[in-house]
This record gives sequence, C-alpha cells and structure tokens, in this order.
Amino acid sequence: MKFVFWYTIRSVFDKEYDELSWNEYVKWRNFVNVKEIVSLDHNLNEPLIDPFFQKQTTFYHTIYENNMGTGFFDEFNFLIKNIDENIKRYNLLTVVKEPNESCDCILEGYDFIGYDLLDKHYYSTSSVTNCGDWNGLLKPEIINSFGLINDFKVARKIQTMLREDFPEDDHADTVLFAVWRHLRYGQKQVTGERL
Repeated sequence: MKFVFWYTIRSVFDKEYDELSWNEYVKWRNFVNVKEIVSLDHNLNEPLIDPFFQKQTTFYHTIYENNMGTGFFDEFNFLIKNIDENIKRYNLLTVVKEPNESCDCILEGYDFIGYDLLDKHYYSTSSVTNCGDWNGLLKPEIINSFGLINDFKVARKIQTMLREDFPEDDHADTVLFAVWRHLRYGQKQVTGERL
C-alpha cells in the first residue's frame, strides 16, 4: 500500500519540560511506562508552526480538513525552512491518516512511535493521551513509552469501541494516525539536544 505522509513539528512534553506538570499528568493518566508524550494533541504537544503563519506559502502547504487548518503540512522541506531557530527541543513528526494496515514499517530516517487517535472534527485532542482512560478501555499496558498505542489492531479496536461505547462524546469519534519521529531533526532522544 502506498501511504500519503503529512508532517508536523510539535513541542516536547516530558519531565524535563516541567517536572511538576509532568508528574501530575502521569499520575492522572496512570501511565507506568511512559517516558515522554509524543502525541498529536494540541495541548500536550502543541504545533510549533501555525497554519495561519504570516507567510503566504504556509497557506499552500497546510492540510485543511472541514475548512480548518489541521497543524499538518504536505511538505517536509517547508517545515525545516520555517522552524524558529530559538526552539531548541521539538519533535518533527510524519503521520499517515487512517491507515488500513499496520504502519510499523521502517521509514528511513524515522522511528515508528505508535498510533494516536484524534477527535474527528478538529484534529486537536488525542483520545489516547488527553481524555483519561475511557472507563478502563485504555489500559496502561497497551500504552507505550511515548504515550501511544503500539499495535495497529489494538488501536483500530479501541477506535471502534470508543464510537460504540461513548456515542455522545465528540472525543470518542476519532481518526487513527500512525506516527513516526525524525531521527535527525528536533529532539535527540539520548541527550535531549537539537541537531
């Protein structure tokens, strides 16, 4: 299958970011193995390039859905050229929307991070990292060290169960995203330094 890749640059959320808020978050979510959150959630990992950025070229590279900028872009080089030099730590992510098969394949220059579920209407809230455990549906053992779901079938099953079990909740109607993190640009995993 051929995938269509979108790109985004997101802030880093881990203990180094703010120990107090990190500890409160981990306690609230009951995450046991999580070392950092690498999510598509706009509150936990905010987009660092605004789709309404002043440059006209931003408009042409922004992915729009439901007449709204999503925080995703269609071109890798555009992001690299427009990242603020003052931002020392960030995650350059590549995503695939609604894959119909496992995406944990090797993508040259990237690490596969996992699967995230974003609210369908705004693409701003992660139902995996920022909506609680959905009455025990998101058990800590299915969440990886980045706060995402490792297994495609499990992610797809949770997506279906959220819609069925919580039909009135906007955050339960989700879009599945496969997520990779760039190895060269952004946060360096071992040292936390930008390359």
